[in-house]
This record gives sequence, structure tokens and C-alpha cells, in this order.
Amino acid sequence: MRKKLGLPVDKFTIIGVGQIQERKGVLDFIKLAQLLPDFYFVWAGGFSFGKITDGYRELKKYVADPPINLKF
Repeated sequence: MRKKLGLPVDKFTIIGVGQIQERKGVLDFIKLAQLLPDFYFVWAGGFSFGKITDGYRELKKYVADPPINLKF
């Protein structure tokens, strides 16, 4: 899985799972990725409710252009 996602094998990786929406803590997850550049972050999940998802506009921007150490 690391190879498929382009994650280094010698770095600690933090994984979050759930729909991409504010109540799932995705914004906190993104902030952690920004604060901890030596760690890698992976969020597994998507926008199950599309544009009616809570916080969709802001979250969509991060998904389109995440911090370098974060994969969606």
C-alpha cells in the first residue's frame, strides 16, 4: 500500500478513515499534517453526500490541493 500511494517505508504514517466532512475531524487532520511535516497522513474516504456535505467547499479545496504529506 505504501508503494501504491508513494509513501516512504521509513516514515511514520497516520491514517484517518471516514466520510470527508467537518464532523469527522478532517479539518483537524489537515491541520495536524501541516504542523507535523515529518509524518505522512492518509485519509481514506470520500464525499458521500457530494455538494451537500457539511463544509464541502472548504474541504474540496484541501482535497484538490492537500499539504505535501497528506493523501486523500
